[in-house]
Amino acid sequence: QRAAVCSPGAAKGIAATPGRHLLVAEQPQQWADHLATLITDDATRRRIAAEARQHVEQTYSWDDAVAPMVKLLRG
Repeated sequence: QRAAVCSPGAAKGIAATPGRHLLVAEQPQQWADHLATLITDDATRRRIAAEARQHVEQTYSWDDAVAPMVKLLRG
């Protein structure tokens, strides 16, 4: 499990809650601060990583992700 820091644009592309499932940074200092937190604060890193994994497992599935492609291929 890994915790993630991403840009605001990337965060908009997924159904995740900043601060719970990932950290969002726009300015260089925000990136540095978030990365420093994840490197030095084991509890925060583990909490975010665990919540993110649980969220992905509950929200996304391969079947749902490939369904539009399967529908297109089947015509």
